[in-house]
Amino acid sequence: MKKVDLVNDSIVSAMIRFSLPIILALFLQALYGACDLWAVGQFATPVDMSAVSTSSQVLLMLNGLMTGIFSGTTILLGLSSGERRFDKSRQVFAGTFWIILIMSAVVTVVLGVFAEKIAVMANAPEAALLQTTNYLRICGMGTFFIISYNGISALFRGVGNSTLPLMFVAIAGATNMILDIVLIKYFEMGATGAAYATVFAQGLSVVLSLIFMKRYDFDFSLDKRIFTWDYVTIKEIMQIGLPIGLLQLCNEFYYFILIGFVNRLGVTESAGVGVAEKLILFLILIPLSFMTALSSFVSFNIGAGQKERAKKGLFTTMKLSVSLGFVMASILFFLGSHLAGIFSENEAVKDCAGLFLKATSLECFILSIVYCLTGYFNGLKRSSFVMLQGVAVIFLVKIPYAFIAQKYLPYKLFNLGLSTVLGAASSLVLCVGYYLYLERRIKKVSH
Repeated sequence: MKKVDLVNDSIVSAMIRFSLPIILALFLQALYGACDLWAVGQFATPVDMSAVSTSSQVLLMLNGLMTGIFSGTTILLGLSSGERRFDKSRQVFAGTFWIILIMSAVVTVVLGVFAEKIAVMANAPEAALLQTTNYLRICGMGTFFIISYNGISALFRGVGNSTLPLMFVAIAGATNMILDIVLIKYFEMGATGAAYATVFAQGLSVVLSLIFMKRYDFDFSLDKRIFTWDYVTIKEIMQIGLPIGLLQLCNEFYYFILIGFVNRLGVTESAGVGVAEKLILFLILIPLSFMTALSSFVSFNIGAGQKERAKKGLFTTMKLSVSLGFVMASILFFLGSHLAGIFSENEAVKDCAGLFLKATSLECFILSIVYCLTGYFNGLKRSSFVMLQGVAVIFLVKIPYAFIAQKYLPYKLFNLGLSTVLGAASSLVLCVGYYLYLERRIKKVSH
């Protein structure tokens, strides 16, 4: 499967061909995450459904952290590939493998020992506490496969191939769905069966990815040196990736807070926002994929010494993203309540979802710009700024406004939705300001 030449191909062609598999992979991952919940909802008990739902939130936070950290792999590999420094690329491979091993060991121990405490902290209902604990422990035992998939996918994207990770997640998703039905419907294993299905599917995906990795035509040989401990490279990967991962964790924390505020308004409002978040999750995948693709594009071209092409890539991608962002925002604003009918037939729930989506629709449009800028900054190894601005917006804008909205303002549900819009607008101001600051610095250096 041919990789995309991010340095020499036309910018539009390169970005579309590289980002499209990422969009599809993220979409399949979202479906993959919903598969367990669908299966237990169809073939098991409400207790099992609660266990899977609660556990999924915990694993989603873990996945966000891992995805962020391995962004460091993709960016650093793009820089070294662009510079044609293949010894450095080999070191990035080695560093990534060590990070996979260390993270797997830590997470396995944490989930194995503290699964019950984590389930309690996640507010698992008492009736579902045992099933939630078991689900987390089983997934903890399979952490190596879950983390390995993220790391290996980052390696392939780092050398310009976003198609193979799509294939891996498609195989894992299909396997997971089949095993869910077999273990939950026919063996009546409930949430436990869903956990085993997830781990086995990820394991199969990792085995296939290792087979492809062995046969893949890299620009360097995969010999025993890729298992060499290299503290400097590991530190570089973490310096780029950890801020992105921590920002993902903070975003998940904000949504926990937001859902808590919404829950105070009533069951109908809570259900409506839950439906709205599912719809937003799917639509926001498009700008997210552009962010991921742009990080790789920029790192490749900066490594190759093509700074102007990297900048052109930003604005070309931004045009594509903004066009699609406008379509997404329009769909959410005008058709939100109709789309909510996919998940619920309750008219009150659909109305609440539609109202919340009207408020948050502008966020999707603004983020289509913000994510391009943050992808550009990540590719420049400026991920620390991305984290700092994101954390500042969450704790200084979004959470305070959400608190005021649910306590003092009228139209509480609508205003809670506006907290996300104010946050996105604040991020836009900060990111544009930082971009202009970097441009001024470049001009001063050139003079």
